[in-house]
This record gives sequence, structure tokens and C-alpha cells, in this order.
Amino acid sequence: RVIMVDSVNRFVLVDTGAAVAPAAGTVVTTLREKRRSGVLRVTEDARPPYVAMEIVEGDPQSGDQAALEEGREAPAPPEEEP
Repeated sequence: RVIMVDSVNRFVLVDTGAAVAPAAGTVVTTLREKRRSGVLRVTEDARPPYVAMEIVEGDPQSGDQAALEEGREAPAPPEEEP
């Protein structure tokens, strides 16, 4: 479950409810009222059950459910301008 959203820096904090965090780079989908609200990518920052995730697309909100997507790769992050 998403417990915090930082839309400025494009990351969320998720309470996974698990003792072990998903691997960095894992793709997670957020759901609100059974509809996809966003796509996240797991970062290296984790203190299970809490895991920081980068917002890849969408508009996740606090309270959204988070679910692993088997076999899906997240879109590549946008390239930074020099």
C-alpha cells in the first residue's frame, strides 16, 4: 500500500507488508478502485516492510494498492539534458 507520495521528486513510499523487499528495478503497478493509477520502479532504498519506489508513469496516491507485475519491464527513464 502506498503510504506517502512525493510528486515533486517523483517517488512514493510503499508498505509492502513483507520482511524482504523486492529487488531494485522490479516493476510495481498501483491500483485505485481496481484501476491502474501508476507504474513504479523499486529503488535501492528499503527498510522492509517500507520500500521507496520511483514513479515511472501515472499519478499514484496515498492509499493506492501496490502489486508486482510479472514479466513486465518499466519504461526507460527519460534522459537528462546535458
